[in-house]
Amino acid sequence: MREYWEQACRQVKENRTEIISRLLQFARADTLLFWSSNPELSARQKEKWLPVLEWARKRFGADFETTEGLETPAKNEKETGKLKNFMEQLDDDKLTALYLAAVNMRSVNLGAALVEGKISADEAFDAAFLEELWQAEKWGKVPEAEDKRQKIKEELREISRFVRPGKK
Repeated sequence: MREYWEQACRQVKENRTEIISRLLQFARADTLLFWSSNPELSARQKEKWLPVLEWARKRFGADFETTEGLETPAKNEKETGKLKNFMEQLDDDKLTALYLAAVNMRSVNLGAALVEGKISADEAFDAAFLEELWQAEKWGKVPEAEDKRQKIKEELREISRFVRPGKK
């Protein structure tokens, strides 16, 4: 595993500007910005997502707009610039962890909260896969999807251990 992290960190170090640019583009369409119109699911999103979004607003000064539609709010384009400072100040290890976590969860906000120690890997996973887990509750689990989610959960735990050794 150590070799994996060393290689990933090397790649990030060699491509920092591109990685940060990708993360900023990704942040505009962050999973946490697209809310359901279903009252039950929306209540769960409020419980799991709102605290992370409020933390991110305070931490980065970025006031991302949420939506129930599929269109990314135009306002979010300029808000990503506020994240750039944060990302540029991360060392290569933390930027690598942020990138890998954000890609796994489709959320820069959750990735940042995980890397910063605001949430645990399991909390990050539960928030990132909230909709899929809710659907599995309603209509049953699909073994292939369940296996994929468990692999991602383990990866998030590994990311957490990497940036915060000794913590779960």
